[in-house]
Amino acid sequence: MKEMLNAYSYRDLNKLQSGLSQYMKHDLGVVMTLTMMFTTGGKENIAERKIALKELWENLRRKDEKMYSYLRRSYPALVNWLPFRLCGTVMSCGYKFFRNKLKCS
Repeated sequence: MKEMLNAYSYRDLNKLQSGLSQYMKHDLGVVMTLTMMFTTGGKENIAERKIALKELWENLRRKDEKMYSYLRRSYPALVNWLPFRLCGTVMSCGYKFFRNKLKCS
Protein backbone atom coordinates (compact mmCIF):
# COMPACT_ATOMS: atom_id res chain seq x y z
CA MET A 1 0.00 0.00 0.00
CA LYS A 2 2.84 2.36 0.83
CA GLU A 3 4.35 1.88 -2.64
CA MET A 4 1.03 2.55 -4.35
CA LEU A 5 0.49 5.70 -2.30
CA ASN A 6 4.00 6.89 -3.10
CA ALA A 7 3.46 6.31 -6.82
CA TYR A 8 0.25 8.33 -7.21
CA SER A 9 -1.18 11.43 -5.63
CA TYR A 10 -4.88 12.26 -5.66
CA ARG A 11 -4.08 15.10 -8.06
CA ASP A 12 -2.25 12.67 -10.39
CA LEU A 13 -5.28 10.38 -10.47
CA ASN A 14 -7.61 13.25 -11.30
CA LYS A 15 -5.45 14.11 -14.33
CA LEU A 16 -6.08 10.68 -15.86
CA GLN A 17 -8.98 9.92 -18.20
CA SER A 18 -12.23 9.67 -16.27
CA GLY A 19 -12.62 5.88 -16.46
CA LEU A 20 -8.99 5.22 -15.60
CA SER A 21 -9.13 7.71 -12.75
CA GLN A 22 -12.18 6.01 -11.25
CA TYR A 23 -10.57 2.59 -11.70
CA MET A 24 -7.36 3.66 -9.95
CA LYS A 25 -9.26 5.24 -7.04
CA HIS A 26 -11.37 2.10 -6.72
CA ASP A 27 -8.25 -0.06 -6.78
CA LEU A 28 -6.55 2.01 -4.08
CA GLY A 29 -9.69 1.75 -1.94
CA VAL A 30 -9.75 -2.03 -2.32
CA VAL A 31 -6.05 -2.38 -1.52
CA MET A 32 -6.44 -0.14 1.54
CA THR A 33 -9.36 -2.27 2.69
CA LEU A 34 -7.26 -5.43 2.31
CA THR A 35 -4.34 -3.75 4.08
CA MET A 36 -6.61 -2.91 6.99
CA MET A 37 -8.10 -6.39 7.03
CA PHE A 38 -4.73 -8.13 7.18
CA THR A 39 -3.31 -5.59 9.63
CA THR A 40 -6.18 -5.70 12.12
CA GLY A 41 -6.88 -9.44 11.90
CA GLY A 42 -5.07 -12.05 13.91
CA LYS A 43 -3.79 -12.26 17.44
CA GLU A 44 0.00 -11.96 17.08
CA ASN A 45 2.01 -8.74 17.32
CA ILE A 46 -1.09 -6.61 17.88
CA ALA A 47 0.82 -3.62 19.25
CA GLU A 48 3.22 -3.57 16.27
CA ARG A 49 0.40 -3.90 13.72
CA LYS A 50 -1.61 -1.18 15.43
CA ILE A 51 1.36 1.19 15.27
CA ALA A 52 2.04 0.32 11.62
CA LEU A 53 -1.54 1.05 10.59
CA LYS A 54 -1.57 4.32 12.51
CA GLU A 55 1.71 5.35 10.87
CA LEU A 56 0.34 4.48 7.41
CA TRP A 57 -2.66 6.76 7.92
CA GLU A 58 -0.56 9.56 9.47
CA ASN A 59 2.02 9.47 6.68
CA LEU A 60 -0.72 9.54 4.08
CA ARG A 61 -2.40 12.52 5.76
CA ARG A 62 0.90 14.45 5.81
CA LYS A 63 1.79 13.56 2.21
CA ASP A 64 -1.59 13.86 0.46
CA GLU A 65 -4.56 15.24 2.40
CA LYS A 66 -7.00 14.68 -0.47
CA MET A 67 -6.03 11.02 -0.89
CA TYR A 68 -6.24 10.59 2.88
CA SER A 69 -9.77 12.05 2.92
CA TYR A 70 -10.84 9.95 -0.05
CA LEU A 71 -9.59 6.68 1.45
CA ARG A 72 -10.95 7.43 4.92
CA ARG A 73 -14.40 7.89 3.36
CA SER A 74 -14.24 5.04 0.83
CA TYR A 75 -14.36 1.27 1.29
CA PRO A 76 -12.94 0.88 4.79
CA ALA A 77 -14.90 3.89 6.07
CA LEU A 78 -17.28 1.78 8.16
CA VAL A 79 -14.45 0.41 10.28
CA ASN A 80 -11.99 3.31 10.24
CA TRP A 81 -13.33 4.73 13.47
CA LEU A 82 -13.69 1.48 15.40
CA PRO A 83 -11.19 0.42 18.07
CA PHE A 84 -8.38 -1.70 16.58
CA ARG A 85 -9.53 -5.08 17.94
CA LEU A 86 -13.17 -4.48 17.02
CA CYS A 87 -12.07 -3.37 13.55
CA GLY A 88 -10.27 -6.70 13.10
CA THR A 89 -13.33 -8.63 14.22
CA VAL A 90 -15.65 -6.74 11.89
CA MET A 91 -13.24 -7.07 8.96
CA SER A 92 -12.84 -10.83 9.56
CA CYS A 93 -16.60 -11.36 9.80
CA GLY A 94 -17.13 -9.34 6.62
CA TYR A 95 -14.49 -11.38 4.82
CA LYS A 96 -16.06 -14.66 5.93
CA PHE A 97 -19.52 -13.46 4.90
CA PHE A 98 -18.42 -12.46 1.40
CA ARG A 99 -16.24 -15.55 1.01
CA ASN A 100 -19.28 -17.76 1.69
CA LYS A 101 -21.64 -15.57 -0.33
CA LEU A 102 -19.34 -15.47 -3.37
CA LYS A 103 -18.11 -19.06 -2.96
CA CYS A 104 -14.45 -18.13 -3.22
CA SER A 105 -11.36 -18.26 -1.01
